[in-house]
Amino acid sequence: MAIEDDESIFNSIFSLMANSDDEEDSDEVTLFYLKDDLDNLPIKNLRKPDALLIDCVDERTTENLMLNKKLSVCEDKNSALMSQVAEISEWIGILETCNITSEKDPGNSVGGKIKLSIF
Repeated sequence: MAIEDDESIFNSIFSLMANSDDEEDSDEVTLFYLKDDLDNLPIKNLRKPDALLIDCVDERTTENLMLNKKLSVCEDKNSALMSQVAEISEWIGILETCNITSEKDPGNSVGGKIKLSIF
């Protein structure tokens, strides 16, 4: 008889554990659960997803601000580099013009170098 009592106690403990697992599962809120039963949900089930969504929006906003700052710095560097490219292109044009001029007038140049006249 003592064995049956121990067995019934053992079974009742497991049934309580199984019920506690069911209670934990009922507290979980999935997106499908929210979507299917949104009108009938208690507020306590909506608090966790709301907090999670607010945290995600805050993180994304912070990341967006940092990325915008980095983008602004990159755009500033890009414009500085583009102005340098424009200056270099201008100098290349001047050098090409000088080279063409020296080839047309061979009396003023020796070996592709421009002679400087003293007087």
